Amino acid sequence: MSQTVLDIGNIVVAAGEIVALLGPNGAGKTALIETILGFRPSSQAIRLLGHDVRSLRALMDRPRLLLLDEPTLGLAPLVVADLLARLTALAADGTAILLSEQRAGLALGIAGRGVILSRGRIVRLGSAKELLADPRLADLMAGA
Repeated sequence: MSQTVLDIGNIVVAAGEIVALLGPNGAGKTALIETILGFRPSSQAIRLLGHDVRSLRALMDRPRLLLLDEPTLGLAPLVVADLLARLTALAADGTAILLSEQRAGLALGIAGRGVILSRGRIVRLGSAKELLADPRLADLMAGA
């Protein structure tokens, strides 16, 4: 089993894994990333490699965890394809990636698992394959 890199409640990201953080505008994706980064207070532990990091905030060389908040927004399709290929390569090298995105199909196309948020709460967890096959995906992404 892969080493857990990020653990915040029900969201766990393992080394070499891409987890898609999905939901409509206002679902809480950015707020969650800001909480992980320490920009917002958290009452529960945020563990990076087993250590609670709520009191830490640093940039580092060769990161083990990459947090991306809607990185494809406004990019040309060719640039998006290149970015996704690079993210896949980073994950293959062992980097854990939490990818916040509104474009579910795009994110789930490279992710192994997904987390769907609505109004700051997790409404669905599952493998990328399960979520892509879920007929309720569009409704969940719309916040319904």
